[in-house]
Amino acid sequence: MVASNPPSPPELRVKLTEVHKTIQGYTQYAIGAFKNLSIAEVEEITLKFNLKITAEGGIPMLASAKTESDFSIEVKCKFPKP
Repeated sequence: MVASNPPSPPELRVKLTEVHKTIQGYTQYAIGAFKNLSIAEVEEITLKFNLKITAEGGIPMLASAKTESDFSIEVKCKFPKP
């Protein structure tokens, strides 16, 4: 017999949708900030999203979910020679 995961509370599904939108927003914002950078040629952008999503079961009306996140940007640039 294989144990199945309990169904996620509706609050968690909503939170995951919010997390998805937030990641997309930060990605667009970060890339846009460096897209037309005139002082250097951006060779590489690394975006790191560290997410911790916790769901607590129980009675559906009392189920809860919470998220914690961390966001960092690494940029590799090449500057023109003077």
